[in-house]
Amino acid sequence: MVTKKDGRTIRTGGIWAFLGKFSTSIMTLVINATLARILLTEELGLYFLVFNIAIFGAYVATAGFEQTVVKYVADSLAQNRPENVLYMIRTAFLGTLAGSAAVGVLYYLSSKVIASVIFNIEGLTAITLVLIFWMISNGFQVLIGESFRGFQNIKFATIFGGLSSTVIFIALLTIISRFDWYSLSIHSVIVLWITAISLSNVIGLAVLIKKLSVLKTDQHFSRKPTLTLKKIMPVTLPFMITALSYFFITQADIWMISMIGNQHDIAIYGAAAKLAILMSMPFIILNSVTQPMIASKFAAGRIKEFEKTLRTVTALAFIPAFLLFIVFVLLGDVLLTLIFGSEVYGNGALILFLLALKHLLVIWSGTAANLLAMTGYQRKLMMITIITGFISMAAAALAGQHYGGVGVALGFLIAGTLAQVYMMVSVYRALRIKGYADFTGIYSLVRKEIVRLRPARKLV
Repeated sequence: MVTKKDGRTIRTGGIWAFLGKFSTSIMTLVINATLARILLTEELGLYFLVFNIAIFGAYVATAGFEQTVVKYVADSLAQNRPENVLYMIRTAFLGTLAGSAAVGVLYYLSSKVIASVIFNIEGLTAITLVLIFWMISNGFQVLIGESFRGFQNIKFATIFGGLSSTVIFIALLTIISRFDWYSLSIHSVIVLWITAISLSNVIGLAVLIKKLSVLKTDQHFSRKPTLTLKKIMPVTLPFMITALSYFFITQADIWMISMIGNQHDIAIYGAAAKLAILMSMPFIILNSVTQPMIASKFAAGRIKEFEKTLRTVTALAFIPAFLLFIVFVLLGDVLLTLIFGSEVYGNGALILFLLALKHLLVIWSGTAANLLAMTGYQRKLMMITIITGFISMAAAALAGQHYGGVGVALGFLIAGTLAQVYMMVSVYRALRIKGYADFTGIYSLVRKEIVRLRPARKLV
């Protein structure tokens, strides 16, 4: 049975997650559409690739601590161990600092090989230093946002997990464009992103430190935490490998296109991918709200009673995604041309359809990955993502050689579907829980709401 507190957490968290993710997604789309009109098609292709590399570098820099902090902060709060919360967050930031230094050094030393051998793009070496700082700032943004998520503070997780930095970036871009201070290039756009994310991180860190200082006054606070590095690291490592493997399943398609095509192909595929990612917005909202709740419910031994709620909110997330999918099917080429300002991008309509279908299947399958990650089955999830990650890359490479961007999208669709099925089966075997969408739950929810409103109408 779900408590009133759980329902309130889902409602308020869902509202904040929806407003934040919706706003961020729309603003990001506006940014990409604006850059499509400023930069040449080839330059936009390079920007999409660099943006993707920066995300990958951020996940390497956080070294799995971004997921570990959610799990152990939620667990520790459920068990009234505030000292463990402080220890976990301090360890996560030190680990991310070490990971950032390693990422910076490794990328700097291998930048020429990455640019000329892997991607075969000369312009990549010219932005090596700013790209490194973009990776690092992204990494700390992810960690700060996930730290708040561990507290089940979805408002601050949303604000400092990307919303505030996007708002600041748009403000800076508008001011520079309005006063024509200097011409925009890929280098200057990245500098603006670094500035925006860094400002957001400073504010977010200040708020987080204030929140942690309150924990020290808690009556349950003990100066000696029971959580140790020996307990944390066996969880963190699988999380890191899982995050990187999942990246290859979901986002490495841009890399594959750059390997088999050119910057023009990257631009067309990237435009379709940036539009298709709107499909994942309900799923991201679902995960952002339920992830810390899964961890706390499991720590309290009440995960089974949370099943119906999970399946119902998954079904609720599926409905707007399905409606958006229909729009993409009917008007894909028109939307791509209208948003990105050229008929060139309309050629990505079939790619948009395949990527949107992949997102739709992921949403229907529910929170399987989070259920495994937050209930002690990190190694199982790690193995699933490694296996399916290799399948994704192999299938995309094979199909891409024959059918270009459409083949890459099809390869990732097939492998992504296999991954979701594998995870759903694993969740049921491990927890006896079904995580995929349950539409009957929506019917029950509507009936309860009607019954609740009837007495109020009689009083009126």
